[in-house]
Amino acid sequence: VYLNRKTITISFNTDGGTAVDALTGLYGAAVGTPATTTKTGYTFAGWESLPATFPAADTTVKALWDINYYTITFNAGEGTFADGSKEKTVEFAYNTTPVAPETPSKVGYGFTAWSPELAPVTGDATYTAQFAAGAVSYTVETYIMDTLGSYGAPATETKGGTADTTATVTPAAKTGFTVDEDASVLEGTIAADGSTVLKVY
Repeated sequence: VYLNRKTITISFNTDGGTAVDALTGLYGAAVGTPATTTKTGYTFAGWESLPATFPAADTTVKALWDINYYTITFNAGEGTFADGSKEKTVEFAYNTTPVAPETPSKVGYGFTAWSPELAPVTGDATYTAQFAAGAVSYTVETYIMDTLGSYGAPATETKGGTADTTATVTPAAKTGFTVDEDASVLEGTIAADGSTVLKVY
């Protein structure tokens, strides 16, 4: 009586990875090293329950994968984060949509979006904050000369405008007075912090 060993096939389920050829061998023989498989966004972590020797029956083993994590950088652009920093970095898993840890701010401006638009993670990426000019106040001071040729405390008026745009003041005609064009400040860029002061003499 001659007993022949069975020829056994071990197949590989790569679970979305690149194909791997099956291994064949006689029952009880050592199983060789299968080819490596790759999968976008994942790191191969071995084969689930791969036997050291060929078993008594054909079998299929499945690939194990570790999902990759990538560094996503959020850049505050012309603004800052609450702690004064310009950047925040966060690790996100492959194919997940990143979420900013917080929204940066810029004095006199409003946050509008991240550029480019947030998208599922495929690798390291950087997103930069975008801002739009917001409503900001500025001050107009009007100084009126007294009969001794001196200026007292000004009449103050608060006006509204948009940050980093030009504000102008056109003095109202006042009987018996002229505008001192040299001393007056009738135009200026509206500072985002609301510190702009126009002056009429």
